[in-house]
Amino acid sequence: MEANQPDFIIEAFLQVVEQQEFVFDEKSREDLLKIKQTLAELENQPLSTAADAITAWCREHPDVADAVRFAAREITIKKRNPANQEGTLINQFPDYQKIIDEQQKNPQPEPPKK
Repeated sequence: MEANQPDFIIEAFLQVVEQQEFVFDEKSREDLLKIKQTLAELENQPLSTAADAITAWCREHPDVADAVRFAAREITIKKRNPANQEGTLINQFPDYQKIIDEQQKNPQPEPPKK
């Protein structure tokens, strides 16, 4: 992941959580509660702190980490008005808790039959 681009990491992670439910196994889906709690504690901290927490969480979930790395390469961060740009999670990504909650509510997809 691009460690010097915390907004890319956060945006990519949220995009994966919201749009790629297939990369989550039972353990990673359960562990979303941990990262949600961690991010809630870091809401008013710099984005780099939240990105570091996401990166650490992803190390424990390699399939999710791979999807986040790929998504980060594909993301183009929208230009924001510098006057409104605040470098905290709650200001940049206010719906992150809702996105994580939705992924946790989704039922576990059936594994592919061989």
